[in-house]
Amino acid sequence: MKIAIISPQYGFGGSNIVAATVGKELEKKDSVIYIAYEKDKSSEIYPIKNYYYVGIKHSKISLACQKTLKGISYILRGSFNPEKYVAQEIHKINNLIKNNKIDVVVLNSYQSVSLFAKSLKRNNPNLKILSWLHESVDYCKNVTRNYRKYFIESLKCSDKIICLSKESVQYYHQYSETQLIYNPISLPEHGISSLKNPVISFTARLNVQVKGLDYLCQVAQQLPDPWKIHVAGQGTEKEIDALNNLIIKYQVEDKIVFVGPKIGRELIKHYQNSSIFISTSRTEALPLVMIEALSFGLPIVSFNHSGAQEILSNGNYGKLVAVGNIDKMSQEINTLINSFEQRLFFQKKSLQRFSDFKTPHIMDIWEKVLQETISQGRPDYIE
Repeated sequence: MKIAIISPQYGFGGSNIVAATVGKELEKKDSVIYIAYEKDKSSEIYPIKNYYYVGIKHSKISLACQKTLKGISYILRGSFNPEKYVAQEIHKINNLIKNNKIDVVVLNSYQSVSLFAKSLKRNNPNLKILSWLHESVDYCKNVTRNYRKYFIESLKCSDKIICLSKESVQYYHQYSETQLIYNPISLPEHGISSLKNPVISFTARLNVQVKGLDYLCQVAQQLPDPWKIHVAGQGTEKEIDALNNLIIKYQVEDKIVFVGPKIGRELIKHYQNSSIFISTSRTEALPLVMIEALSFGLPIVSFNHSGAQEILSNGNYGKLVAVGNIDKMSQEINTLINSFEQRLFFQKKSLQRFSDFKTPHIMDIWEKVLQETISQGRPDYIE
């Protein structure tokens, strides 16, 4: 089988790294090419072969014109068509699909789906399309609000929609056939935490609003000595400045340690040297970092966004707290801090749950879905 994975990039970012991870596993049985269109950066974890970058560098004037045209279209029609603004990228992708005789395209993220699904199906009627949505339902509704009609039309062109949660499976089934597949992690073999270090790990892209970095600082205010929170993550210079400003604002310079982006062995040390993992995100689909934390046997305390509900099975494998309830989260953290036995109890829970996210199990599902998709007819909806 010949497969093309289309992703904004394959560097940092949970969904992009997962795309590289899954692709590398698929290469063991299938032929895989990787297409990026947003950033020319391949995976830091896997040196990718058969990699193509189709992005176009637009001038500031061109980008300003695009923004104006999108605004006019939204005012006149209440929406704009995203694919109109990536015509050159679409042309390059279509050539790659035809030249490599691709059977199945995996569109990684809502962005790839919105930009390319319809045109790919129009130009390649026999091509099978899997739309892989890593984002929560609410998040997708928000970010596609200005082109919702076209996003839905793109979903209807999909032969199957790959979802990360039961909530997404149920919601997107109205547009096409859906399939639940969890994301695997891509860390080397490693041991588990001793649970003895007074360190809480926090791993995330440094987006203040989505990842709740303001909440994180408020939680840090209630940490007893000598406990600290080690924050690992990538962010722009502006995002790093925003985090540092929050740390100063809440006066938690002695409680939060920003350790920067971590991959491979450095990321392993980050988790192994901690005794608790927390998530203060306002919304998540299926946070890869939480699955990573499970693999180290870290007890988890999280706000009850949909991703945590899915991973922790509504609180069976960790502590869930209402989003924004700082006092309750601090209470749950302090319970774990004050009891090594409680940490051991939830370590066993984490390791038990992690078995559902192991790569061989997940790749068996991917292979089955790909084979089923190839054997099916194409969707009726093509505009």
